[in-house]
Amino acid sequence: MSEPRPRSTAIDLRRALSARSLPLAVALWVTVAVSAPTAFYIVRVDELRSQTTRVAEQLAVTLRHEADRRPRLWRYDSIKLVGHVRSFRQHANIARIEVTDAGGRPIGLGSDEPSRVSQPVVWGSAPIATADRVAGAVWVAGALGPVRSAATLMLLAFLLLGAVLAGLLYELPLRALDRAGLEIQALLDDVAKSRGELAAINEDLESEVARRVRQLEDAYGELQVRDDRLRGLSNRAAAAQEAERRAISRELHDVAGQALTALRINLQLLAESRAKPEVFEGLCHSTIELADNTLEEIRRTVTMLGPTILDEVGLQQAIERHCLDVAERTELTIDCTLRCEGVAVDAAVETACYRVVQEALTNVVRHARATRVTVDVGQRGDHLRVVVRDDGAGLEATRTDGAKTRGLQGMRERVELLGGQLVVESQPTGGTEVRAVLPLPTGDSIAPAPAAHDGEVRA
Repeated sequence: MSEPRPRSTAIDLRRALSARSLPLAVALWVTVAVSAPTAFYIVRVDELRSQTTRVAEQLAVTLRHEADRRPRLWRYDSIKLVGHVRSFRQHANIARIEVTDAGGRPIGLGSDEPSRVSQPVVWGSAPIATADRVAGAVWVAGALGPVRSAATLMLLAFLLLGAVLAGLLYELPLRALDRAGLEIQALLDDVAKSRGELAAINEDLESEVARRVRQLEDAYGELQVRDDRLRGLSNRAAAAQEAERRAISRELHDVAGQALTALRINLQLLAESRAKPEVFEGLCHSTIELADNTLEEIRRTVTMLGPTILDEVGLQQAIERHCLDVAERTELTIDCTLRCEGVAVDAAVETACYRVVQEALTNVVRHARATRVTVDVGQRGDHLRVVVRDDGAGLEATRTDGAKTRGLQGMRERVELLGGQLVVESQPTGGTEVRAVLPLPTGDSIAPAPAAHDGEVRA
């Protein structure tokens, strides 16, 4: 959600700036309108006063000559006074000229003396000084009307100029504030939009984090399930190993012990039958056969304990020899297709592969009642694939005492401990296929085995 626009703040700023700009604008208006006309008026008045003073001084010099020649009569010669006054009254802006005696009394200029003017004037004076005394004074009045008129016109012009400047001073900051307000509002809108986008991104991140957390929880649950499963497999493998050891120990005790006991008895009989050559020869043959059977049984038991043949000849030849051995001891026809020569296989995978072939053939010999077996071992990508297929009676038809099921379970646990998969498929019409997929080492890791089938019948 976007935040509301702060219009009241912009209005308050405009009001505050207007309240502060208005007195400044009025002060500027008054200053511009009054200062120049006032200065003009003062300067022109001073100039007019200087002009009247100069005229008074010039007239005083003229009258001083008259007073020097006629010390007492110059005041009464009105005709000359009027003539002198007329000559100086022609100066611009001269409104009135008066002459006074030493006592300050005006000297009448007869009919030439103008009446007292009503307009404002400014006076300038100069003394009529002779060599020994001050005979009088000259007063000249300058008219202020033209000065005031010019000052008034200037005041009107500067009033207009001041109004323009004051209006600019008042309006320009407000317009700038309005533009700044629009820009600030645009920035605020962008900020609000960015906040909305950030909120949406935050929600997406939260949902993504929640999804990842759920995935981690699911993965952790799967790891726990796998850990429990591996722990169970380890326990069952240890139990199977112990059971296998006990079975091997019983077999050694039963087979080897009985064979050695029979050998001892035969040796005693040989010692007693030395006088009977025919009995002696028969006992020798039976003793040799018993010794050969005992050696073969011990060799088979040792092979079950640990296939040392893998270290001697490698995986491919070990499987070939085992298949030949089974074919010689039974009436089975075993077809071998082996493509594992030169394949980089570690010891654990080699042992598991050999044990799968060994246990599968053992199950065929003991339970399947088959006549032909196919063994196929080869590399498929980064995995080793083992297939043992027979044409026997099938899995369900041969499952009587659970021995075959325990063997298959041991193979499956051995393969799964290495990260592989074991599949047993049995057709209702007969025949069983044992298929195992074991991962080959790639660097420091072992890739999980791919699915080895689409549908399976598990033992």
